[in-house]
This record gives sequence, C-alpha cells and structure tokens, in this order.
Amino acid sequence: MNKVLLLILFVGLRGLVCGQSVNLVYDRSSRQAGYAAGVLEKSLVKNGYSIRKRADYSVTLAIAEDIGKQSYRISFDQKKIAITGGDGTGLIYGSFALAEELDMGTSLNKIKPKAETPALAFRAIKFDLP
Repeated sequence: MNKVLLLILFVGLRGLVCGQSVNLVYDRSSRQAGYAAGVLEKSLVKNGYSIRKRADYSVTLAIAEDIGKQSYRISFDQKKIAITGGDGTGLIYGSFALAEELDMGTSLNKIKPKAETPALAFRAIKFDLP
C-alpha cells in the first residue's frame, strides 16, 4: 500500500514539471557553449522539460572573462537562469553544476544562485560524488 501511495505521489509531482518548457540561449559558434548546452538539454529532457524557442523558462549561457578562468556563476531571476563562465571551460562546469542539481530532483524554480572558482589554476578532472 505504501509503495502504491509513493508511486502516485511521485507521478503527481513529476506531472508538475511535465509540460514546462525551456529556451536555451547560447553562442552557436562556440563549440564549448554548444557542448554545455547539450549537457543541459539532455538533463532537462530527462527531467521532464521540453526545449522550445517560446518557453516558460530561459537559460542563457554566456562568457564573462572578469570572473576568472574555469570559474562560473549561476544566477536566477524569476524564470530566467544565467550561467556565466569565466571562459568556455567555466561555462561547461556551470552547465554540469546545473544539470547535477536537476538530476538530484531540484526543479528550475528552486535553483539557488551559485558561484565557484577553482582553488588551483588548472583542473585536471571533474569528478563529483553524489
């Protein structure tokens, strides 16, 4: 009985996310931005969002060199999420961070601002444990 109730609850909560759409905005001439957008798109679709031009949410990927190499910042303002990388690598790390949040069950409207700068000048491997 408890399993059935949990299943119904899970399906009901999943339904709240289904039907919401996301527009990914990024520099299509940048291979790193394209890769970062692909990582996000895969996670968004896996978590019940659809990708559309006219959408409920907008996720913008951009580079701002002033935040430092391999650094990133995730900001959220109403239904607009911005991932800003200090370079292309930072943009990818920021996309990984947002994708991990989504994969852990956080919905887009619950995303919290986040910023990260590497402790070392060079990151050899990105390896996050759950």
